[in-house]
Amino acid sequence: MAKARIRRLNDPEAVGEAAADEFARCAEKAIAERGIFRVVLSGGSTLRRMLEILARSPHRESIAWSGVHFLWGDEGAVPPDHPDSNYRMACESLLDELGLPSVQVHRLAGESDDLDDAAHAYQRAIAQACDTDPEGDPPALDLVFLGIGEDGHTASLFPHTSALSPSRRWVVSNFVPRLDAPRLTLTLRILNAARHVVFLATGEEKAEVLSAIVEGPFVPDEYPAQLVDPEQGELCWLVDRAAARGLAGCEAEDDHSAGSMRSILAGDIGGTKTVLGLYEETDAGLTLRCEGVFASADYTSLETIIERFLRDSATSDGGAVQVDSACLGVAGAVIDGAADLTNLSWRVSEEKLSSHHQIPHVKLQNDLEACAYGMLELEAHELDVLQAGEHAGRRGNIAVIAAGTGLGQAMLIWDGEKHVAIATEGGHGGFAPRDDEEIGLLQFLQREFGSHVSYERVLSGPGLYNLYRYLREVSGVVEPVWLYERLQNEDPSGVISEVGNDGLDPVCTRAAQRFASIYGSEAGNMALRCMALGGVMIGGGIAPKMLPVLKNGSFLESFTNKGRFSEVLRGIEVSVALDPRTPLRGAAEVARRL
Repeated sequence: MAKARIRRLNDPEAVGEAAADEFARCAEKAIAERGIFRVVLSGGSTLRRMLEILARSPHRESIAWSGVHFLWGDEGAVPPDHPDSNYRMACESLLDELGLPSVQVHRLAGESDDLDDAAHAYQRAIAQACDTDPEGDPPALDLVFLGIGEDGHTASLFPHTSALSPSRRWVVSNFVPRLDAPRLTLTLRILNAARHVVFLATGEEKAEVLSAIVEGPFVPDEYPAQLVDPEQGELCWLVDRAAARGLAGCEAEDDHSAGSMRSILAGDIGGTKTVLGLYEETDAGLTLRCEGVFASADYTSLETIIERFLRDSATSDGGAVQVDSACLGVAGAVIDGAADLTNLSWRVSEEKLSSHHQIPHVKLQNDLEACAYGMLELEAHELDVLQAGEHAGRRGNIAVIAAGTGLGQAMLIWDGEKHVAIATEGGHGGFAPRDDEEIGLLQFLQREFGSHVSYERVLSGPGLYNLYRYLREVSGVVEPVWLYERLQNEDPSGVISEVGNDGLDPVCTRAAQRFASIYGSEAGNMALRCMALGGVMIGGGIAPKMLPVLKNGSFLESFTNKGRFSEVLRGIEVSVALDPRTPLRGAAEVARRL
């Protein structure tokens, strides 16, 4: 079995949280790149805990659930309401809360009288969900969660059973003598075609078998989990201390045996969520060891979040992680090494963070400054180009604009040899309406926020909702009950973006189109402010979810509508960053140079 990336965490609760973070990360990336996220669930108490965490904030609001399709790795010969049903567990923990349409939930029919027929039917269902040939090669499922039994089985691939034999099938019925019963299971053929496979293991009772699977001799008939080895994808183990107590020689993420490595802490600190990453720097470059996502409002300070993250990332001998340098991008103006966060009651400072966590080198940056440096790390496949322009690849200034919880703006100034990021608070500049509808929007917002209305009141998640409320009021179109309920129970901006993209409500569609138009206009303003012949790069969480609207013409029409400089704007490359880790990557790169 190939050596896997292993994260050792304190307890089952921490494993569940790490699994939920992995789910959210993979979902965001898959939906941004392919418009859909296909995840395979298993059973077990740790997976149940992960699902329960996903059902609450921040994941409940931040994940684009309309793009998530659920499948199952195995199921017993039981009906869906049976206590032993993996499907029932998922419903109780998450799916009932989400209320997804049936076309997004693909369960195994364990109640079937003929499980072999049920296996064939499920193979066809997977093919349909993945838009592929059911008799061809298996699809690359985005994320597969698996557990392990004390006998070394995973999914329902039990020791010395027929399902371990090579097969072209994706799904089979597997009789398990030890249980004296058949079970439905995905086969190794489709499991090893996945993009990401994550094993979950907790508790002392798993320690012996985990050590045998990961570090013992390769005897897959005894330990079928050893056969799970994705051909092109990534394999990760999330384990607690009790389960990992027998591990010694594996390449675990908490093993600091290489003396030449430096530990680097990077952070993207926002009003909604805080993302932290622990990187290792070697001669080969930076490697992300582990990552954590936290609901910012649930904590009283940034120090508390960092303490928990570093505790969960402790070394294999139980020692604390020693961070050599840290860079944290924060949503606020950084003045003299300190910042008051715009949407939180936190005050953070380099001096306090360095002293509290014993980190020799700490750098605070505006979050868009960190994001800007991250843009320089992106490869071509991590960008979606809206306008190729005439100066593609030309060295020069770059404008960075990012709508998310707020509106961030930064500049990458070309000094003749390299780009230097310049932070701004341009998102708090005054909103400039361009026509009667936008004048009405300005007046609507002035009644709520006073005489000064910033661009952030329009170009952000809350801003999209502000725009929707204004257009709903002036349109006279009654809000549908189904839409009202979704807006009350979900993230309003996400709902408006989704419904607007799909054209299911005229006001949502109009709000999304007007949002794209204003976004394009302000991006064009940014390009003019720094003469961004090197390009305009769009970050933040909103743009990847609104790509169809951004591409329908209104964004670029407004971007280039700059009078005597329209021709210049038509020659500037405009692209959307697809990697949600872009700010983290930028912060890590800055920390590396400290």
